[in-house]
Amino acid sequence: MDRVDRLAFMDDVGVDVAMLSISTPGAHVGDVGDETRADAGALRNEFAAQLVHSRPDRFGGFAAVPLPDVDGALEELGYALDVLRLDGVLQFSNVQGMYLRRSSPRARIHGV
Repeated sequence: MDRVDRLAFMDDVGVDVAMLSISTPGAHVGDVGDETRADAGALRNEFAAQLVHSRPDRFGGFAAVPLPDVDGALEELGYALDVLRLDGVLQFSNVQGMYLRRSSPRARIHGV
């Protein structure tokens, strides 16, 4: 569905604004390397930003970050918020079976 079709659908069902976000399992699909995870998140974030900036009155977007790669997640978070100007970040409470509350302070991205 392209942007025009998406807008027509939104109008038909009475949706004024759609927030774009990634669903489970996020950018962390299976046992792939950090680079693959980072690439998937960056591509998704750039696609979302293009759509959001083409119609900011109709779309908003939340960034995807490539956890459990904490350094990569911090880098992508900065890029997505500061450069792409997305509206926020979507963070799952569980990444590959590890709940963030039970993980190390570093993995909780303490200090962001």
